[in-house]
Amino acid sequence: MTDAAVPHGFVPTSTSWTNAYRGWILGFAGQEESRRPVLLHTETSGFSWSRRAAPQVEVSEFSGHVRVHAMTERDLLVTNGETVFATHDGATHWHLVELAEAGNPALVGDLASNEHFCYAVVTSGDEETRRTRLLVSPVSESRWEPVTGIEVPGPAGGSVVATGGAAFVALGGGGVAGRYWVSDNGTDWRESTPPCAEPYVATWLTVPPADPSMVFALCSYQADQPPGHTYKDLKCSLGQGEFRTLGRAPAPGISRGLAVSTPLSVVVSSVGGGFGFLFRSTDGGREWETALRQEPPMFLDLDFQDPVHGVVLRGSGTGRHGAVLRTFDGGASWQGLSPG
Repeated sequence: MTDAAVPHGFVPTSTSWTNAYRGWILGFAGQEESRRPVLLHTETSGFSWSRRAAPQVEVSEFSGHVRVHAMTERDLLVTNGETVFATHDGATHWHLVELAEAGNPALVGDLASNEHFCYAVVTSGDEETRRTRLLVSPVSESRWEPVTGIEVPGPAGGSVVATGGAAFVALGGGGVAGRYWVSDNGTDWRESTPPCAEPYVATWLTVPPADPSMVFALCSYQADQPPGHTYKDLKCSLGQGEFRTLGRAPAPGISRGLAVSTPLSVVVSSVGGGFGFLFRSTDGGREWETALRQEPPMFLDLDFQDPVHGVVLRGSGTGRHGAVLRTFDGGASWQGLSPG
């Protein structure tokens, strides 16, 4: 990568990869008064980078994390949690997305995409009408609309995961009982037994790379744990059956992510007690090890592209601090990925 590709003082806020070789890093460069968004792209697994046009996104005090989500190499989303930008020509041109019927104010939560559709968990409305629901758009165009029936009242949390033609979404937490829906083709949905039904449990969903036959869920809740600690129950649904508990990840930290490289290899990210953690299991959740323990900021954008390649952002998500880490052994070890 040339010096011109990465401006001085570049700090990553998010990373998203379409496969083990092609990935994107979003961040900011410059001083406070002149800070500007920067978008980088690699087709060589991070060995070389090119700079692409970035939308004029700013950090939102309301939501924090400034994210990029790559649906394909041509179709990307960038959001600060309040506004959403989209490109459908490989980041040559960007436009502001209108989330149909979302209402204001709107908080954009989890994002996911499969071969045909992109999904967003969005909370919107005033105190009397606020609700959390799933919105969907074709990958190749910005035409967002709510999915009928997939919503819960209030400012609940949510997690959505999609692969191939399938998609899975869980909504709830924050005092709202959990609910869960499944689609085989991305358009026809049916409700199923939720992995985390209790109203004060946060849910994280993931699937092994390119394998919709197994859905993993992390049910995270504090209960009687001390501050900065949570129960982290790992569950799995096989063949779209009911979720069964596989094990429990270590208690330190508040959960921030879940990723699975193979049906037996699981990584959980959390932050608390002055440290960020990556906990790893290689036997399907029965035994755990601490793959990485570092002082904050937290670990974000945890994801695997195949059984051995994965990424995570160690940072604030706002451009104050940030570094992209890469694994080439399924999460056993992590190395800094320097775009400069």
